[in-house]
Amino acid sequence: MPLYKVTPGILINDLSDHHPVFVSIKSAHVEKVDTKAQYKHDFSNFNAEEFMDKIKETLNGMIINSNNPAAALDDAIGAIKKVLDEHAPLKKCLELKGD
Repeated sequence: MPLYKVTPGILINDLSDHHPVFVSIKSAHVEKVDTKAQYKHDFSNFNAEEFMDKIKETLNGMIINSNNPAAALDDAIGAIKKVLDEHAPLKKCLELKGD
C-alpha cells in the first residue's frame, strides 16, 4: 500500500494561455498510532550535515520509475521519511488523558 496518493494535473481554462499546474497529496495511515500519546521528532542529537549526506546518498541510489511520476514521488517521500526517522527518531512528548 503506498504511503501517499499523489494526483498531479493541469487546470485548463479559456482565460489564459498559462495553465496552472497542481498536485494533490493524500497521506495514508500506514500503522496505528497510540492515540493516548503525542509524538514528535527528537532533534536533540540531530546533525544536519550527516542528515543531508544520507538524503543525497539515498536519493542518488534510488531507481526512479520514469513511467509513473506519482510512484517516483511516493518512493522519494518514503525514503526521506525513513532517513528522518533514523536521524531524529519519534519520541513520546505528551501523554493525553484517556476516557
